[in-house]
Amino acid sequence: MQKLITSSLIALLTLFITPVLIPIRFIAKRIKRSRVYREVSHRDCSECGNHLGADSLARASQQFKTMVQDFKNKYPSMRINFGRPFAAICTHCDCHYDYDPVEKVIVPTATVA
Repeated sequence: MQKLITSSLIALLTLFITPVLIPIRFIAKRIKRSRVYREVSHRDCSECGNHLGADSLARASQQFKTMVQDFKNKYPSMRINFGRPFAAICTHCDCHYDYDPVEKVIVPTATVA
């Protein structure tokens, strides 16, 4: 009897919490994206002094898409599950930057091959 009550309680909690957790995940992702954009748009490159901006974000996004497509072509049967290795790439000197969520700043990283 107690096992039935426990499983029913778990099912009800899952039913009521899931519609709340899904929008929270999307809202958190959007907040992070806006923080990264704000940080990149107010930053200059540490290597060349060029202003980072929307172009550097677009370049990082395009390079990540290319990396994913190359991985899919190389390993077509594998499931891809990895995050973006960088947030921005300088359009002048190719310096890669990543977002540090603890410090909430953009930090230079090693170039990803």
